[in-house]
Amino acid sequence: MAFNHENLNVYQRMLPFNVKVGIWTGEWDSKHAICDQLSRAAGSMLENVAMASAAYSSMKHRALDYAIGSSLECAGCLDLARIKRLLDAKGAYTEKEELSQILRVTQNLLPRDEVVGCKALLQRVSVMASSMIAGIQR
Repeated sequence: MAFNHENLNVYQRMLPFNVKVGIWTGEWDSKHAICDQLSRAAGSMLENVAMASAAYSSMKHRALDYAIGSSLECAGCLDLARIKRLLDAKGAYTEKEELSQILRVTQNLLPRDEVVGCKALLQRVSVMASSMIAGIQR
């Protein structure tokens, strides 16, 4: 592979998610703002991990923060897609589980002291996602 970021496990996991986003947004009516929002968030997640792979200290930290934020934005977009019936509940849940795994791998790229705060955030997001799915299944 030609670039450092292509060797990152998290980057390789983000690629298929971006392919799915491209397929979904291509099928959805473009009148939904979520098409543009999800597409930009998924792309930003990928681009910021690539930038972090070549950056040092504060620039790396900032790029990873943006990647994490974009991942959470993607999760929110998946919720909106489910609410608007663009994705079914099971599909949204499956993709949010994949995003959760991507977030875990991304947070491992952060310095140790930042990982503790990120893990707490991931736990809260996971609890919220589980509550959402439980509410759907009732």
